[in-house]
Amino acid sequence: MRTKNNSQNNGLLKKITRKIGGVWRSRKSKKWKQRLTNKDFSIVCSTCIGGHIYHDLGMKFLSPTINMYISNPDFIKFACNLKDYMSQELRFVETDKGFPVAMLGDIELNFNHASTNEEAADNWNRRKARINYDNLYFIFFYREGMTIEQIREIEKAHCKRAAVITYKPLDLPYAVHLKGDGTTTQNFLEKDLFGRMPIEKEWDFVSWLNGADN
Repeated sequence: MRTKNNSQNNGLLKKITRKIGGVWRSRKSKKWKQRLTNKDFSIVCSTCIGGHIYHDLGMKFLSPTINMYISNPDFIKFACNLKDYMSQELRFVETDKGFPVAMLGDIELNFNHASTNEEAADNWNRRKARINYDNLYFIFFYREGMTIEQIREIEKAHCKRAAVITYKPLDLPYAVHLKGDGTTTQNFLEKDLFGRMPIEKEWDFVSWLNGADN
């Protein structure tokens, strides 16, 4: 009986927290949209956070890096030579990852939210045609072991702005330092009970896109 009651209580708690989170997101999304003045930007990102930002702002995906991830070393090469890589075709490879993986030249693209190679290729090719090369924004995430020199390679990329999201303070003008909960240095996409990610709670990405300082 106790187990059943606990299960019911947990189910009720989840419903309540989802409801609260939904209200929070709805209100924040409305404010974000009202404040946004930059309307045609392309976010090229090493993880699916770019897609979340587009979704929060109610915008069309003007980037191919949606619902996928790229390792940081590959991402920085990709960002610094974007037009060259965008001129190349995907070459899917067999792995044991359980989702489509493709090579684009010498970098690996992980389509972890796609079910088939065809779905991944269709999304990639359709969205890459929308890139606004005159309004580019790059986002990637600090990982343990990265050096300042490795991070600073992003400065060679041609873009309006770049941001490295980090839990570790970095002496870089484009570093976005998140407080987190003090227990993690790696998971930037983990949601709280209300379905909110640290980047949504702690970073004013709208001001960043509008041109304000981090």
